Amino acid sequence: MAKSLNKIQLIGYLASDPQLKQNTKGGKAPVEITLVTTDGTKEYQHANFHLVVLWGANADNALKYLKKGSRVFVEGTLDYSEYKKDGVKIKAAKVVGFNLIYLSGGAKPEGGAETEAPW
Repeated sequence: MAKSLNKIQLIGYLASDPQLKQNTKGGKAPVEITLVTTDGTKEYQHANFHLVVLWGANADNALKYLKKGSRVFVEGTLDYSEYKKDGVKIKAAKVVGFNLIYLSGGAKPEGGAETEAPW
């Protein structure tokens, strides 16, 4: 029997302050962060934006200690959803984070990568 793996690890910078979302039916409130990762060289850098959803202690700590520009390590799983916008079916991916490590604060990615999320 084949096993499967759904795991992602990212190191990047927060594009904005953590956002507390609406409580779920169980009374839990997730926190969303937008993590920016870059690849390439100093001459050409490409920024990727990752929507990360945090729960429980990770969510609480993100609200307390993180801000725009904070550098973090996130480990989690990929989750895909579909929705319609203006009649067009859109597939969206998000990372459900289960491990969050605070690496530093305030620094921006070297090379001045743009940190405006597309959503």
